[in-house]
Amino acid sequence: MKPWSAKIVSRLFSMMMLLASCCLVIPAVAQIDLSPEKVLPAAPPNHVLDQADVFREKPEQLAELSATLASIQQKHGYQVYFAVYYNILDGSVQGRADELYRAWLKEEKRGLVIVIQRDPAVDGQNVAASYFQGTGLERDSEPGVIPDREMNGIIRAALGKRADSSDPAVRCNAVLAGVEEGMDDYFAIAPAKWSDAANLKMMAVLLGVIAVLAIGGWLVWRRLNASEEKSQQYFTFPMVDVAQRLGAPYGGGWGSEKRFQPSSSKK
Repeated sequence: MKPWSAKIVSRLFSMMMLLASCCLVIPAVAQIDLSPEKVLPAAPPNHVLDQADVFREKPEQLAELSATLASIQQKHGYQVYFAVYYNILDGSVQGRADELYRAWLKEEKRGLVIVIQRDPAVDGQNVAASYFQGTGLERDSEPGVIPDREMNGIIRAALGKRADSSDPAVRCNAVLAGVEEGMDDYFAIAPAKWSDAANLKMMAVLLGVIAVLAIGGWLVWRRLNASEEKSQQYFTFPMVDVAQRLGAPYGGGWGSEKRFQPSSSKK
């Protein structure tokens, strides 16, 4: 075999071996599930996920945050989770908040997940929240559920509060305290309640008003109609028909005439 033929055969053999190794590796790679939902951490028992080690050396701040979360759930039945990341490399802050909400709260309507990203080098949004925003089919006034527009206002107001310290742990507690205050203010106003008895009473009053207006209109129409009919009547005294003379109200002889039509409308 010539030298150049041996080189060609060697290269072909190398290419075949490379293709065979790729065929063996590709199925193994395809079996790996890299979806972010599969690697999300489980819901923390204290409702605080600290991936940035903000509370690692501050147990008192962590205890305060957990107490506020428990207080919100006890008072209003809302499960609130707080997650702190230094940097979210595989997505946005809002995307991570939505993922945690689906993983931890699933279809729960009375829930809220707040995510904070601490990396100052990241431009854009560093705080996000995910909560039940409705499907458009249910009523906004469903008992115990804060509507989308109200929850959005509560979160915006909480994020607008300035902490007295630059400590990130203090900042987290300030944000959550603002959320608790907003929820307290919302639930302090009792929603309007419409019972069946109240509805029936309101309907009865409305029907009564309509009936009174209808009867009043009929009486006015009847009075006007009677006046019109009376204006067309006339009587003679005595009961002898005597023609008028030149339009005078009294005829000749002993007869007279009385009309109820106003003199201004006489022709």
